[in-house]
Amino acid sequence: MNRSATLLLSVLALLTILFFLVFKLVKVPDVNWSETYKPDKKDVGDSWLLAQCLKENFGSSNYKLIQSDSLDYLTDNTNTLLVIIADRIGFNENLKTELDSFISAGNEALLIANSFDYDFEEDSEFKINTYSANDTMCSISWCDSTQYDYQHYWRNLEKTTFNKFYYFWTRENDNSAQSRHLAYIKDSLPIFTYYPINNERLYLHSVPKLFTNIAGFQEYYLDNFNKTFSIFKSKNVILHKFINKNIYSGKNEASLLKYIMSQPALKAAYLLLILLCLLYVAFSAKRKQKAIPVLEENKNTSLDYVYTMSELFEAQGQNEKLVPHMGKIFYHNIKKKYFLEPNHPEFVELLTKKSKVPQKAIDSIITKIRSAKNYAFTDDQLIKLYNEIHTFHKNCK
Repeated sequence: MNRSATLLLSVLALLTILFFLVFKLVKVPDVNWSETYKPDKKDVGDSWLLAQCLKENFGSSNYKLIQSDSLDYLTDNTNTLLVIIADRIGFNENLKTELDSFISAGNEALLIANSFDYDFEEDSEFKINTYSANDTMCSISWCDSTQYDYQHYWRNLEKTTFNKFYYFWTRENDNSAQSRHLAYIKDSLPIFTYYPINNERLYLHSVPKLFTNIAGFQEYYLDNFNKTFSIFKSKNVILHKFINKNIYSGKNEASLLKYIMSQPALKAAYLLLILLCLLYVAFSAKRKQKAIPVLEENKNTSLDYVYTMSELFEAQGQNEKLVPHMGKIFYHNIKKKYFLEPNHPEFVELLTKKSKVPQKAIDSIITKIRSAKNYAFTDDQLIKLYNEIHTFHKNCK
């Protein structure tokens, strides 16, 4: 084995050792991270833990789990809290009528979703204005100043089962539900809102992630559950789960795309259209024009020239050759600003009046500029002349 092969194998062995020192193989549970909010499933995005807490708090005999696409069973219920949790909640006319009748009979309803589609009466002064918590970490505060942190991103799944909660609030008849907004994120954005329309008790909560199974790993879960459900006065509770998402979202099950795919001719035309679009993208992606070369940015070389010339004069000890250039620039600025020619017989007097700079300072500058023709300038004299000119421009009016 030659030297190169030996070196290559050594490097690979070292990288392999470093890899296993830095990383480790960990068995990760097969987790479904989709948020379906199913009350009978224990996946991280479901609401099995919420169902257990409701059953524990209200009592098994007072708890019902209904999975249906209709709310017609609510007709004979009294003193009951209806809880619906989903990613998006909306109602068609039939569902809205059934829910309104249920609430009007003295019952309560809590809708938990990221977005809502619920039409209130046109003359109602209340509007849906809730917010969802999408940040990785945010603070949740209640109207009674209770506050805790909400962590949106969880990946710690070392626990295999959820702990059972034994400490629950006791429901009391209080007036805490009279507040319009009950909980906020970022101290000002409401996420839990009460809508007392026509003396009805409808509540909207816009962060369903707070009630998912994965939230049970957070310390605040039980506190949040207690704070949320302590305001309700109902004795019974119904946890409702829609089976068909198209119903609770207010959409027609027979969508246009579904109709197109059900007709052979329309389906073939639709697939052909997609194929043609893909071919067009594939063949039109080729560049039709040569690449335009990148032009170099224009540079102002005047300052480079000045710097180079000043370095040459300084290296040769010829400071007096810089003074005429400084004089030309000084007179040019005077002419541009005050319209005065340096050969004017009353140049100094007029410049003193216009610039409000003492005549003594101006005489000193002009004397030094004119004297450069008669004797050499030292570095100190050149610096002094520069400072006097700079002071003039700084103090002139």
